[in-house]
Amino acid sequence: MSVFDRFLLLFTSPSQAFEGLDETPLPTSHIIISLTIGILVTAIMAFWITNQPEIQREMEAMQADRIQKMVSDGKLTQEQADQQLAAIEGFSDSAFGKVIPVAGGVVAVVFFFFLFSLYLFLMGRFLGNSESFDFFRAMQINAVLTLYSSLTGILTSALIVTLGTTAANLGPVLLLDQFDFNNPLHKLTASADLLNWFYIFLMITGLKVASGMDWLKSSLVIILPYLIWKAVQITLF
Repeated sequence: MSVFDRFLLLFTSPSQAFEGLDETPLPTSHIIISLTIGILVTAIMAFWITNQPEIQREMEAMQADRIQKMVSDGKLTQEQADQQLAAIEGFSDSAFGKVIPVAGGVVAVVFFFFLFSLYLFLMGRFLGNSESFDFFRAMQINAVLTLYSSLTGILTSALIVTLGTTAANLGPVLLLDQFDFNNPLHKLTASADLLNWFYIFLMITGLKVASGMDWLKSSLVIILPYLIWKAVQITLF
């Protein structure tokens, strides 16, 4: 099966999408194609989102809130805060300011592709039951998942642009009249993204099937780091 055949199986038979990767592995070219699609989708969506005036104003307002909080905490003087705000506004309007989000998104896709593949490899090797589970098989899992994340990236980006807020996703956050980035409850609501939780389920399934790990171990290996990261986001950002 090609990486695209396995991608389609994610919606009909998720377990089958990851079966047989040891017997009939994906060609390296398919992994490269998947990663390339992820890079292109991320670059296009980042450019699309950051060039929306409403999104730009929202991001500038969030940065202004952080800076004013630093003033209130005595970490900055008001003069320093005004200088930083002016610099942020100038940077956002510059050509460089348009390129950085796109370039940053591309670098992030490549970095996290290999980082997550390494994580899957280590967990699958030490906690799984397949002695042949290697880094290449971990990359195959990630290649299939990257096609899914590319699709959800398009859908979520369309919601963000349509609703004019980076907090938009396919979840209960849509029921909020006005999203408050300083409200922990609103942040918690935003984390209940249905597309993202299905992605987590697919990660658990992929690791379980390809490495021979049981459901409990596979679930804990994937969900615990995610919950820790979300807790950090809600409390610190």
